Amino acid sequence: MRELRTVALQTPEVRAATEEGADVLEFTGHAAVFNEPTWIGSKRWGFKEVVDPGFFRDVLNDPVAFLVNHDPNQLLARNGNTMTLSVDDRGLVPVAQWDAGDPDAAMWAGRVRRGDITQMSFSFDVAEDSWLFDEDTGEETRTLLTASALYDVSLVTYPAYAGTDGAMRDQAAEVVKRHRGYDPRTEDRPLTRRKQHLTAQERAAAQAARWRLELPTA
Repeated sequence: MRELRTVALQTPEVRAATEEGADVLEFTGHAAVFNEPTWIGSKRWGFKEVVDPGFFRDVLNDPVAFLVNHDPNQLLARNGNTMTLSVDDRGLVPVAQWDAGDPDAAMWAGRVRRGDITQMSFSFDVAEDSWLFDEDTGEETRTLLTASALYDVSLVTYPAYAGTDGAMRDQAAEVVKRHRGYDPRTEDRPLTRRKQHLTAQERAAAQAARWRLELPTA
């Protein structure tokens, strides 16, 4: 299942450069950040999520596109040709060479420099993740461990996932249902029996009730 995540751009840089006699605009920024919890989805179908530093290790050489708003018609660069992908201590770093003679590239470079563009997004599939349930807060934290595909990194003009908040809630619900053993195509019908998560108070109440039932009767 393809998923989208959006992060705030941290000190992006677009500078003029020359490559083999051609003028280019070189973009550098972070398309994803590591170990920073982000809330995904709604209260019912939501969870915290963090990206492990090793998440992108198998996809750094994929033919990833550099897009605007995930629109394949707004292609600015492609990995292995006019872009390189790497990771540093903070996150995923695309370094892209945009054609300075391209009016669209010049336009988006100007908007990044002015601060009109403040976010990037990445589109991916997950090969491996892990979940941790906090009994005190009732919240689940998902850690993205390994990506099976990275489709694109993208400048985005609106601070929303998958185009709209509603779409992100739907996507989060599908992730949670799959994790908990539900089929998102059939509402809340369980695919497998799975032990329900209980809060600490619910566990204590259940244990107290069990003790009462086991007391010997006169």
